[in-house]
Amino acid sequence: MFQVCNELMVIADGNEIYIVKLIDVGFLPGKHFNPSFVCFPLTELLCSGERCTVAEIAETAKLLEMTLLGLIRQGSTEQLLALHAGLEVTVQEGDKIIVIADLVN
Repeated sequence: MFQVCNELMVIADGNEIYIVKLIDVGFLPGKHFNPSFVCFPLTELLCSGERCTVAEIAETAKLLEMTLLGLIRQGSTEQLLALHAGLEVTVQEGDKIIVIADLVN
């Protein structure tokens, strides 16, 4: 286990652990505005962010050569690790994902 931690957190070459904004990998957050100026169906569409599953987030990360470890929800410092693939997430602007990747190169 020491070798794994050493590789991911200390050694500069290869993969490291990163925290990346979910919107930076292509997911759309909800909008914040006064809903009284817009008709109801449009308000519902704009107020809620993109809905996706953890599996969809993991697949997107994989296409970007990242391995998904977990999620940090907007306004929270709690890391949600090893989430069930079927869990549905509504994307908010401050959501972040925890990944293993080689983003330096």
